Amino acid sequence: MHAVQTWAHGHNATGGGPIIRRCPNRCRASGSGKILRQDVLRKENSKVITGVRKVIVPVGDQQAALRFWTETIGFNLVRDDAYGDERWIEVKSPGQDLLLVLSLRGPDEPRRDVPDQLPHSDLFFGCTDIERTYEELMERGVHFPLPPARQPFGWWSLFEDIDGTRYALSQWENRQHSRPARPAQRR
Repeated sequence: MHAVQTWAHGHNATGGGPIIRRCPNRCRASGSGKILRQDVLRKENSKVITGVRKVIVPVGDQQAALRFWTETIGFNLVRDDAYGDERWIEVKSPGQDLLLVLSLRGPDEPRRDVPDQLPHSDLFFGCTDIERTYEELMERGVHFPLPPARQPFGWWSLFEDIDGTRYALSQWENRQHSRPARPAQRR
């Protein structure tokens, strides 16, 4: 390991100044002969992308989709604005920040063709008790082409919206997944 000196304001006891950090093997030598860590080259605490806020959900009928996601599934309406001949509709799961934008599917946007045991959508919904969620949504009229089943990673099922688009519903196991060690590389 190499020592790397960086300058920080307000991060040490004196209110700013040089901070010596240990540099792991990811160090590289610059043209000036100094050794720099790649992440030190970026500003301290800078954030460019801070998260995912909205996901487009293509639908065949926005009003019917709005009823499905709010009245049947139980999401909250965040926005329903008209602009020209179109609508911008956002819904979200209670207690979550991610918004689903219910966007009218264009005639050239067919649902992707996948095997019956897979979802059409890339959205995976989660719950804390999949069997209870399954029973409650079935009572509300939601169709489940694949009821809950235990898998190596947790519980998995598929439900359909009013257009027949399949979504994954899962209850993940609360355990840390470790990556297998990489084999040593020969030089």
